[in-house]
Amino acid sequence: LAGVLALGGLAYLADDPVRDALRTRTEATGGVVHALDRIGYYHGDPGVAILSVTMWGAGRLADRPLLASSGLRGMEAVAVGGVVVWAVKGIAGRARPYVPPHAKEDWTLLRGLETRGGDYRAMASGHAAAAVGEATIMPSERCRWTKIPST
Repeated sequence: LAGVLALGGLAYLADDPVRDALRTRTEATGGVVHALDRIGYYHGDPGVAILSVTMWGAGRLADRPLLASSGLRGMEAVAVGGVVVWAVKGIAGRARPYVPPHAKEDWTLLRGLETRGGDYRAMASGHAAAAVGEATIMPSERCRWTKIPST
């Protein structure tokens, strides 16, 4: 627990310098960072959903119940993570880095639910939640496929 708290504190302290450095580099590189961001964006959110739906569909079509079950569990993990992230973003109401005054302390309780668009829904990451949700169920599913006990 102490390690998690220490890492959280370091992330908090590094938030402004990292944001400023990325903002400066993004402007200087002519959009390279933005292009990489787009790749991560599509891999994180629709990527894991597509993987889950594909696994479920292939399992159903090929009469492979374990594959279909793994796809279904992946869809469930992505959906639950999405609901939790939506609630946290709405409750926290943290401003995105591009919204002035660019301060990490710019958040107001429930502001994320009141505003249109995503300007005040900066945290938590829906892409990370989707990826973690998918990755969390895969080891247990692998154990079901291979009959190897989970550790």
